[in-house]
Amino acid sequence: MESRENVFGGFCPVPAKARKGIASRYYQLKTGHALTGMFLKWIGSRENDTCWWCHRPGITQTREHLFKTCTAWRRQQKVLWKEVRQQTRRGRDRFRIADLFADERCTEAILKFLETTDVGRRAREEKCENRSESSLDRDDGDVVDMGDDEVMEAEVEVEVEGTGGGAV
Repeated sequence: MESRENVFGGFCPVPAKARKGIASRYYQLKTGHALTGMFLKWIGSRENDTCWWCHRPGITQTREHLFKTCTAWRRQQKVLWKEVRQQTRRGRDRFRIADLFADERCTEAILKFLETTDVGRRAREEKCENRSESSLDRDDGDVVDMGDDEVMEAEVEVEVEGTGGGAV
């Protein structure tokens, strides 16, 4: 029987063994579908693509920026690129981010970087701004924070209750 490595052409089991949140951010960053300014602007979730971590005007928050030049993660970047250099004999100036993720020798260093940073997550200010979009007011005046699926279920319940029918 063939191993998973042969079937998937270079399947790397290391990220799959990481904590779920770290592995999720790793795969999202690897595929370019992570919570970055550039991606969120592209899908229409943000009006601009500037970096919410370093707040430098005119700087687009890309994977390249977060892993190489974002001043918010300078210390962690030094650790990442030191380990990458030890594993590959190549520095950050010799790697595109897609190549970094493609090189299995770099996987452990990337996972450590993600464990020590919030790269691939939204900043707290970003979450707070979006919280009002995904919250519903309860009758007692409290605001309940809900995910998109819960909001849809709650909206259905409100519609049904408003028409005299029971809750779904």
